Amino acid sequence: MNGANKLENKEPYLLGGYSSVSIDNNWYFWSTTVDALVAAEADGSGLRVLFQILPDDSQNGPAYSFVEKWKEKVIIAPFHSKRICIYDTASGEKEYYDLDREGLFSSIYIFEDVACFWGWGKGAVLLLDLKSKEIIHVEAMNDVVISSNACPKDDSLIGYNKNSQKVFELNIPNRSYKELDLFTDGMNINSFCFYKDYLWMSGDKNEVIKYNWKNDTSNIIRAKESTTSDLKLKDYYRSAEGCGDYIYFSPYKAKQMLRINCMTNEAYYPVMLEEDELGGGFLFGDNNRMVWMIEATGENRVLSQYQITTGGEVIRFDSISLRKGSLELIDLLKHNTIETEDYGLVELLKTL
Repeated sequence: MNGANKLENKEPYLLGGYSSVSIDNNWYFWSTTVDALVAAEADGSGLRVLFQILPDDSQNGPAYSFVEKWKEKVIIAPFHSKRICIYDTASGEKEYYDLDREGLFSSIYIFEDVACFWGWGKGAVLLLDLKSKEIIHVEAMNDVVISSNACPKDDSLIGYNKNSQKVFELNIPNRSYKELDLFTDGMNINSFCFYKDYLWMSGDKNEVIKYNWKNDTSNIIRAKESTTSDLKLKDYYRSAEGCGDYIYFSPYKAKQMLRINCMTNEAYYPVMLEEDELGGGFLFGDNNRMVWMIEATGENRVLSQYQITTGGEVIRFDSISLRKGSLELIDLLKHNTIETEDYGLVELLKTL
């Protein structure tokens, strides 16, 4: 199956991703809908597909997922691929580092010259020394069953061990593992976010725990009851990110986005999802706005996006507009072109 057929066999859909990085006035993100690294020019003059991975019959989803930057390079986390990929934005060259299995990594964290690839499951952590190119297996994590995203704090990552039902800290320079005695209200944690000097935790209860690291105190913010997804999902929220004075939780089992004022703890619900929708990830623009993705249930495609601003507004958009260096929205993909209200047709995906 070639890439062109892949697009033509579906209704027009939106270009999606899980993270973006800014390098030299370009935004880079991995499109999980068409399995391609895309560069969006900050002045709004267009989008470019830098390279694409064509699917094979054995591939169950996107080859890659998350991106992070190191100097002028884009580090790309393998998902259904068995190779780490590094793209040099200056030369256009690609480097690959082979793994013995599919990566299934959902995020990357950079600690000076070390990239930490993070996934879900037993021992799902891998380090890559970006100078020596050495792949490092973290022995301290071999028996740890990760069931959460990670949250960077200083030179460590915070996560949740499903087996011990404990929050843990993985120190990257020392490659050491330590369990933390944090209050979790009996909740299995799946999402951490460190924002406004607080550690925010959510999981399989319809609530959020706000932990003050400085004085070791916690607040429970209970979300209002709502309809839940018909899918057999345990976790109420998928992920969280902060913007301005608020932190936002992307719904998973819950059917509504949760917005919390970081100072007052006031909860608000700006978006209710439809029956076939799941909350997706967050893409960042600048400090004043970010993009939240809505995904279709049971499919790896994006239905729509919302722009989130510093003032707490959550506004639905189904197109992309790039102004003043900020990634605000995502484009509507129609076969081989991107159509925007401001810039007309932009040629894309010429290799399909």
